[in-house]
Amino acid sequence: MQFMAIEVLEGKGHTYRHDLESFFYVFVWICIRYGHESIVGQKPNKLLRPKTNILRGWYTGTYTEIAETKYGKMSQYLFERIIAEFTPKFENLKRLARELRSILFPTRDWGIFIGTFHRHDIMYDGMINALVER
Repeated sequence: MQFMAIEVLEGKGHTYRHDLESFFYVFVWICIRYGHESIVGQKPNKLLRPKTNILRGWYTGTYTEIAETKYGKMSQYLFERIIAEFTPKFENLKRLARELRSILFPTRDWGIFIGTFHRHDIMYDGMINALVER
């Protein structure tokens, strides 16, 4: 559930956009959950992981509750709290995360847009360009 797109969690039809959104959640998850230093030859020390609950709302609760949590966290302001949790190893990917978020969740007068554009190249090209430039 932590990688499911908001509209999929809400039971709406599946589109290409939802695959891009899922990719984005996997990317953010990795940047927060992995990249902690460990002693060579040993398993990563769980104590080195930050004690964060920032992602808990992505997998705890009903589908509707998870969708609402994700929607709320994707605003530009609250997304900064999420990327503040990136591990030091992925610190340099914060700019990319911001860019991908702005492509997937463009801001409108009434909030963020989570729908699918009819022209798929709008999101695909934006995502590909952001990834290639980084």
